[in-house]
Order: sequence, then structure tokens, then C-alpha cells
Amino acid sequence: MFRIFNGRFIGENISFDPPENYSLIVRRSEFPYDGVMFISSDGSVKITVCFERDAVEEEQSLHDFIEENDLYLYGDVFTVKRGARTAWAAYYGFELGGAGAYKEVFNFYKNTNLENQVTVTVELLRWRRTRTGNIYEVMDLPQVKNFFESIAYHGYK
Repeated sequence: MFRIFNGRFIGENISFDPPENYSLIVRRSEFPYDGVMFISSDGSVKITVCFERDAVEEEQSLHDFIEENDLYLYGDVFTVKRGARTAWAAYYGFELGGAGAYKEVFNFYKNTNLENQVTVTVELLRWRRTRTGNIYEVMDLPQVKNFFESIAYHGYK
């Protein structure tokens, strides 16, 4: 659950500024637990923030997700600094379709909703991908970069 204060989404374990010029989508059917979704104005990019319960270690969680969904890992799983905290991240997609998504995973102590992991995913919708993919260009867009730079994790582990 989020509260909004001065335009910033504030949850128990994460806070962030919403991406500029994106629409907020809140559909319970889209998330296994709690989460929010933002869609770009042209409908080509989807950013999802989800909270999960009983999640495993961050790096293993990424590998499990990719394997369970028959996806292809583009490059290595790597760490990324968000404020004072570190998250695990990866680019992935279908083997023949190029990298079409980016995911960051961060574990924390269980909050009052028993959630202990947050995942932030950016997806370039299939109809906008080229054969080689261009999620890397999406990650360089100012509104996406600003969104990620605004993320602060709370509930340290």
C-alpha cells in the first residue's frame, strides 16, 4: 500500500517519484500481491513495482524468474546502487526477440504485510521491439532514468 506525499509514492519499504508523463494503472489482477503499474503515453513502455512475500535471495530470484518463464538472460545479473542500498538487476527477453525488459530486485525485512521483496520491472511492449531489441534505449530515456534515480529503499536488511 502506498500513500502519496508531495507527489511521491511512499510505501513501507520503498518510495519513488512516478515517471513523468506516464499513466498510473492499478489492477489487482496484474499483481500476485501488492503493486502499481505505469504505462507510457504512447503505450509502448510499462513500468511495474511489485511487492512479494517469502521471496528468496535477490540474485537467485532473478535467475528463477528467467528460467521459470523460458526467458533469455542478456548479459550477467549485476548489482546497481539505489541511494544507500544495492539491488540485483538484469536485462532479459526472448532469445530471438532481443532484450525487451529490465528488472531490479531488492530484499528487505518483512513489513506489516509480510512482504520482503520489491521488484521494479521495465518492459518494452513486443510491438515496439526490433529484432535486436532496444530496452537499453528505454532505460536511457530521461523520465525512466529520473524514476530510477528517485527510488529509495527502506526497511534495511
